[in-house]
Amino acid sequence: ASIVSIYCFGYYYSAGIKSDGTVVLAGKSDWRSDEWDEQLKKNISLWTDIVALYSDGYTYLGIKKDGSVISAEDNNVVCHLW
Repeated sequence: ASIVSIYCFGYYYSAGIKSDGTVVLAGKSDWRSDEWDEQLKKNISLWTDIVALYSDGYTYLGIKKDGSVISAEDNNVVCHLW
C-alpha cells in the first residue's frame, strides 16, 4: 500500500497513512527510552482504518473511518468521539 497522507506526529516523529488505512511511523525521541520508542512504533503499526492523525507530542491519536479514536500512548485504548 502506498502513503496517501503525511503528518508531523509530535516533536520527534513523522507518520504516514497508507492507502489501506494502516500507519507507518519514523523518527526517534531524544528523551524517551529506546524500548518506549519501539513500543510506540509497534502499537501504531497495528492500527487499521485510519483516516487522520493528531499528536501534541505527548498523546498520539488516530481517527478511524467509523469515527472512533485510538491512542498509542498506553495500550491502544479505544475511545469514541464526542
